[in-house]
This record gives sequence, structure tokens and C-alpha cells, in this order.
Amino acid sequence: MLKLYFILMFLPLVSFCQQPFITNGGGAGLGEYGYLEKDAFTYTTLHRNTVSNIDYLSARFWVTDNNSGNGNGLEYVYHTYNGPDGNWNCNDAIFYKRTLNYAPSNFSPEWRAGSDVYVSVFGKQCPVGSGPWLPSAPNGSTIGYNEKHFQVIDIDNSTHTSVTNSVGDGNGDCSNSKVVASFVIDPGSISGLSLTRLNLWNLGSAQETNDIPKDGLKISYEPSTGSEYFSGNETSPANNTIWGDWNGDSQYNNIYEAANLTIPINGKTRIYIALCDLAPTRVVGRQVLFYINNDGMDFSPAQSSNGSTSLRIDYTNITNMFTVLPLNNIKLRGASYNDGNNIEMIINNLLPGTKYMLLQRSEDLSNWATLATYDVMAEDIAIREYYDRRLNSPKNYYRLQYISANGAKTYSYIIEIKNRLLKPTGNYELVNSIDGNLFLLNNKHYSGSLNIMVTDASARVLSASTLKVSGNANTKINIPMPLNTARGIYFLYVGDSFGEKYSFKFIR
Repeated sequence: MLKLYFILMFLPLVSFCQQPFITNGGGAGLGEYGYLEKDAFTYTTLHRNTVSNIDYLSARFWVTDNNSGNGNGLEYVYHTYNGPDGNWNCNDAIFYKRTLNYAPSNFSPEWRAGSDVYVSVFGKQCPVGSGPWLPSAPNGSTIGYNEKHFQVIDIDNSTHTSVTNSVGDGNGDCSNSKVVASFVIDPGSISGLSLTRLNLWNLGSAQETNDIPKDGLKISYEPSTGSEYFSGNETSPANNTIWGDWNGDSQYNNIYEAANLTIPINGKTRIYIALCDLAPTRVVGRQVLFYINNDGMDFSPAQSSNGSTSLRIDYTNITNMFTVLPLNNIKLRGASYNDGNNIEMIINNLLPGTKYMLLQRSEDLSNWATLATYDVMAEDIAIREYYDRRLNSPKNYYRLQYISANGAKTYSYIIEIKNRLLKPTGNYELVNSIDGNLFLLNNKHYSGSLNIMVTDASARVLSASTLKVSGNANTKINIPMPLNTARGIYFLYVGDSFGEKYSFKFIR
């Protein structure tokens, strides 16, 4: 009984009062976080507390891939390393040491969105004789403490077509052509999350307050399906402003933050940042390039083991191109016609100092070829048309590039045209006409009724009707579209009396 009594009295002293633990690391150590971005680097800062008989501490990771549902996990161990912040000597007085940086490449494929990560402190004791540690052995013993729970979230910052190359003064209007940054949050199998904080840094030349008002950035979101496109009808949270002077910050440090967000993250979610207003003092040609700041995101709920809502994330570019202020005042539109694409350019005003205007085409939104160059100084280009016959792809994208006298480049928005003669002809084909009308070509001998429905990218029905068609082939069937439709991606659904159904995606 005396021996049992001694052990019971001793264990709480060691395992509770003096146990080593994970502490924060000044912006990167695990003690700061509840969530870990899939591609972020970090390290673990370990505290030996008042324990002196520790040879080294280790961070022991147990990573469970919840996507497979098998409940299995893999173990990884990171020791405190040699050097100024390296291993302890027995009986020294240093309390804080850290592991080396670890990257996602340190882990296997189970490190993915939705994974659970459990991290403990493991310590190797000094040899017997340096203290009353149990159990003990001549070469020391390994014991574990202070497990914390983290979850992995993936931030996808791939280039998105909604992000414009140039933006004009919306005077508070966020409807279209104003998106300056976008990214996707993928929580994997994690449910019930909310994005509650976002901190951004503009690395471009546009200045906070002087060019961008303190309340000029707005945030909105929608489910990410892979085909979403900003139309201005996306959901905005109740507090949708990313403030330039948040929490008393300097108005001239180009850092913007919203710390009172309530954006539900139920599955993959695309976030849009729109620059809806410009300052009257803005300087023509200045640029924006937005990054998510290191550790610039919080999610709710807090992880119970450490009470943290922060996401460990490295600097992340979410603009992917310099966006220039302000937008040239133009209209660019086009449609497939016979064996080519007819492009119409209506130029109401160009930025002062513009020397050349170039019409450019791309098949993949990455590689652009110049089709025509217009000398603004030598000719009137108020209205121009271009007929593009040199097509190798059934889908092509077009934009205008403007070059100033000093070589600075700005861009228009992008339009998409599908050329119907470069692919097998189906029963019906959708045509975007040059005058903005939308119609189907009836390519078969069918008489009867067609059920027509147009939706936006979020599946909201914009129009629905039943149309009568004749049996003549190549008949045009006009499709009604609501007035003042915002620019974006839309879907057309067609059904005939034989039960055949067709769907088309188009940019408006």
C-alpha cells in the first residue's frame, strides 16, 4: 500500500504540473492555429516547462485521411534540431526549442483537405539518475503529452476568368467587371465551417485611400462547381466590406481586413473580391495585386483542444495578374458567323496617352495571339469590326490590349465565342448574335413544342417558356433573355415532345 500511495501522489505532479507543451511560435508555430492550409509551411515550438532532465522533445503527428473513411492514420515525428534552437543538454536552463520547418511534401497523400491532424509533444528523457522519471531505462524513455487537434483546409488560388485585367469606377456598383481577386476554399469532409476573417495585402502600386477608398472592397461567394463565373448575383454576407482602416490600422499601409465575416463553407466555396469604388484622387494606370497575408484567415468553430480559429497559410496570390485602374470605356462583343467569328469593338473613350489598341485571341486563356493592331494616334477607332477566319478550336476567347506611349499595358474584359462549324452539328445549336440576341438553330426536321429555360450559374431560373417550331431545318428559334442581364456564365435547357433534352453553357 505504501508503494501504491507513493505512485498515485507522484504522477499528477509530473504529468500535469511539469509536462512539456506546444507553444506559439510568433506567427508560424503550431500553437497559433486550429486549422492548417494544405500547402503551408510551419514548425512546432516546444516548451520543456520546468523539466530539466529532457534530452530532446519531438512533435509527433498522427494524420488521418477522413476522405477514405477507414479511420486509419500515419505517424510522423519531428525532433528538435541541432543549432541555436536545437536539442537540449540535460539539466540546462533553456525552455523553448523548435522543430525544423515541415512542408506538405513531408507527408503522404493522406495530407489533404478534410484530414484530421493530432499533434503531441514526445520527450526523450536523460539517463537514469537525473530525476525520478517513470518509467526509465539506461538510454532514456519516450513519453507523450499535450495532444492538440488540427484540421486541413485547401485554398485553391488558380487563375479564374472572373478576375479582370482592368477595372473602372463602379461608384459602389459591384455588378460585373469589378472582380480583382478570387479563390476557392475546399474543406474536404469537414462540415459546419464558417469563414470569419480575411486579411489582404495589395502589392500593386494603387494606394489605400488615395486610389482605393477604405470601404471599396466587397466580398461575395457561391458554391464552386468548376464552371462558376461572377455575375453580380452572388451571395454577400451581412458584413461584406473588407476595410482598409480595419481596427484602427493606418489608412496607407495597403492592408485590408474583414474580421466579422459569416460565410458558410459547406463544401467547395468560391470567394470573390470586387473593387466596387475608386477614389476621386486615383491615379490612372496604378495597379492592384492582392495576396492573402500570412495567417490571414480564421474559421469557426474553434478547435476545442487549443481554442484556436486561425488557419496557417503562407502568402497567397489571389489576383494572379496586375489589374489596372481605371477601365477603358469600351464594348467588346462577337458571335460565330459562317466559317469564322465576327468581333465588334465600340470605343467610347480611351485612357489619356493610349497609343495602340490590339485585338487578341486565345484558346486557353493563357496564351494570347494578336490579330489586329490599331494606331489610336493615326486613325479614328470609335467602331471597328474584325472577322476572324483563322480558327483551330471550336471555342475561342477575345480581349483588347491597350498600350500607352510609355509602354504601359491595360486590358478589356474577356468574351468567349463558340464556332459551330468547327464541330459536329447536333440537333440544336446555340448562337450568340452580334446584336446581343440569343437563338437556337433547329438542325433537324422537327415540328412541335420546345420547353426553354435559362438559368444563371447558381441555377436561379431567369426565364422559362414553351415555343412552337416548324419542321424546316436551319430554322432560327429566338430565346428570350431578361433585360439588363449582367455579364456572366448562363445555361440554356431545351426539351422537346419526344423526351430529348439538351443543355448549353454560354457567356453573356
